Amino acid sequence: MPCRSVLVLLDCSTAAGRTLWSYWGYLRSRAPTYRGIGANCATYVAEGLEEAGLLGGGIDGIDTPDALLEHLLRRKAQTTIFEGFFGFRPAAKAGEFTVTRED
Repeated sequence: MPCRSVLVLLDCSTAAGRTLWSYWGYLRSRAPTYRGIGANCATYVAEGLEEAGLLGGGIDGIDTPDALLEHLLRRKAQTTIFEGFFGFRPAAKAGEFTVTRED
């Protein structure tokens, strides 16, 4: 059963998207340390977004998913927000997926 989640889509240029994709490759290659507060999923997402020029100034306060979301919500002009119950299905092309939403 899917969990209630928030999906944030950021508008960006092709160059920014490529930079972000390269950052994910870098993360996969170095297997970074993970901690619950700081050095967590929000930390690495924020670093990638900063590297791509999509997030300025990092996350306010402690790196948590909620703090990252609040930071992104303040930038509403470049974001589209979906809330609901999401699932993921593999797509036809290897490594891609389709997001499903249930209300």
